[in-house]
Amino acid sequence: MKLFSDRQRTSVDEADFREAPFAYLNRTGRVPAVHVRAFLEEAFELFPDDAQHDVRQRFISRDHAVHLGALVELVTMAILHRLRFEVEVHPKIPGTTKRPDFRARRGDLSFLVECTTANPREDDARTEDLRMQAVDLLNEVVSDKWTLMYHSRAAGERPIRRGTFLRDVTGWVETLPDTDSNPSMEWSGEGWEAEIVAYRLKPGLEPEGARGGYGSEVVTVDAPIRIRGAVEKKTSAYGDDIGEPLLLVVVPGVEFARDEHLLTALIGDEEWVLHADATVTKTWRPNGAWRDRKGLRGERASAVLYAPRLHVWLGPNASWQLVHHPRARHPLESELIPFAREVTWGTEGQSETAEPVATPLETFELPADWPGSD
Repeated sequence: MKLFSDRQRTSVDEADFREAPFAYLNRTGRVPAVHVRAFLEEAFELFPDDAQHDVRQRFISRDHAVHLGALVELVTMAILHRLRFEVEVHPKIPGTTKRPDFRARRGDLSFLVECTTANPREDDARTEDLRMQAVDLLNEVVSDKWTLMYHSRAAGERPIRRGTFLRDVTGWVETLPDTDSNPSMEWSGEGWEAEIVAYRLKPGLEPEGARGGYGSEVVTVDAPIRIRGAVEKKTSAYGDDIGEPLLLVVVPGVEFARDEHLLTALIGDEEWVLHADATVTKTWRPNGAWRDRKGLRGERASAVLYAPRLHVWLGPNASWQLVHHPRARHPLESELIPFAREVTWGTEGQSETAEPVATPLETFELPADWPGSD
């Protein structure tokens, strides 16, 4: 079984905003896509035959959360294999019928691996999908002078009215003066509010439509909350004591996730305390996945391997952070992941950090500009 179709690919256009990652990768002939497909295909071949169907069905899904879950497993498998671990898929563990994603072995070292994503609420995901539908409509507004950008103000509960929206925007574009400025229009209807900005095409370029992207004025950063919930859920999934280290691989499925969001999720929200002498110190609320008012908790998890951003174009080249639980029942050895920034957290909130000794691309022996350019 193959992850991607065996077909000739000649298209070199860009993906639509709503186009699923697999759908675009599977059809485009662009050079970077060739390299991305090769990496993911090699990772897919590492799975046993009886596990490949499930992984592929999830990877090709249009549902971002489902697709991302499979991508995390593919990349994790590639990492473990590259670091010379023998990998068992869905191993049995005592005391439960549930099975983690992997067991990794190398010499006397053995540990379980569970992959998870921290995805946005279904309502938020649906709103984003509706917004991308509106952005994609701009690609139908063809002009030999202008390309368009969609700046979101608010999204309606139903899809934007295609005919009304295109008529209004097309009519506005046709009246634009010959200027080097960036004119804009405000558009609203049925709960939708947006600013459409026109950018002058460089001479000789083909009409493109809205290929610049979109912006949003309102951003809710809830990544720490999502990560905290994902860690808590997976930490308790396999009973009280599984008898060996457990590594959680966590990737947020939310925008604007950052490196620092992991420590916030694990040890608690940051707080700033103003003292009587006017000095200010930073502390943490006791509401983390690994720390509450009673002290440390979540000891069944040995460590978390975290990438704030992961998508098919990053592949192995994501930025990784490995955080060890300070009181894990079964500690995980340090320096296992050479390209991860490694954090050891103390009981008082202090941390010690070891910087990576290699980049992900160096570890995978891939070119520094991977996946390359057209």
